[in-house]
Amino acid sequence: MSHETSSGRLILDVVAAADRHRRRRDAVRALARIAPIAAVVIAAIAAVLRLTSGSRVVAPVLFGLATVSLAALGYLRARTRPTSDAIALQVDTDASLGGELRSAHWFASTPDDDPWTAFHLERAVDRARGVEWRDLYPSVRAARSWTLTAACAIAVAALSVSGPARATLVATTAGSGSQIDGTALAIPAELAKQIEAALAKLDGPVSELHRSLLDCLTQAELMELAKLLDKVRSHLTQSE
Repeated sequence: MSHETSSGRLILDVVAAADRHRRRRDAVRALARIAPIAAVVIAAIAAVLRLTSGSRVVAPVLFGLATVSLAALGYLRARTRPTSDAIALQVDTDASLGGELRSAHWFASTPDDDPWTAFHLERAVDRARGVEWRDLYPSVRAARSWTLTAACAIAVAALSVSGPARATLVATTAGSGSQIDGTALAIPAELAKQIEAALAKLDGPVSELHRSLLDCLTQAELMELAKLLDKVRSHLTQSE
């Protein structure tokens, strides 16, 4: 393998690795936005099914499907892919390399024996090695998102496996409680607030989750889901 070919291979590897770091960061960021909202929606559905004596299998199945779907989404968004000029441009721009990495990527993709090309590739390799790619695309910290998602998962499990229904909804608050017509259900005050806050986000601008729902659900199903969320919100409000 010639020195030029070696430098060209290094350039292609650098662009691919940088793109992988960027896509993984973006994938985790997207999951951190979507997962809590999806978990809250499913927990709300589980609560409504419990209150209306509906099937307790539905919510765990939905949660499992959502988990698999989000895992697949994360994998697809973060997987390694062949490099292209567009990818090289994005990476070059992020690293503020002034187009040198993009240009070198083009030469690496169409190698020749020109000495100037070899020099250009070697210079681009040296500059690329000076970039801390992990610092440029740092890991996403989303502890609150994962905590809310885990809390909703626990809530779904509790709502789906607890004992026979009674005609009360017990809302646990700081030092006091209230009973609402429905099914026996314990909702810690802090979890209730987190669920209510997450549900409130559904009233804001259209999010990525909304777009996914619009693509997957019919208008009638969306209206039914809105009714379920309103019912849960009403119960949470009464429990405060």
